[in-house]
Amino acid sequence: MCFQCHGTNGQAVGGFESIAGKSAREIYNELLEMSKRKTPEGIMDLQARAFTPGQILQIANYLATMPKGANSDG
Repeated sequence: MCFQCHGTNGQAVGGFESIAGKSAREIYNELLEMSKRKTPEGIMDLQARAFTPGQILQIANYLATMPKGANSDG
């Protein structure tokens, strides 16, 4: 699901954030926060709600192992 917006291999195009190579802790904390919002603020909140905290941790750890691309934010 992530790669539909954030690009193949986490390398986004078209204004979305690249997520490959970001800190696992940062990804985990962001997704966990999104999953717990009482009122969803956007599509990411709804996406995050589809996963358990354990699944979010696995996603975060996987994305952190991917190499950053030229269009990564940091």
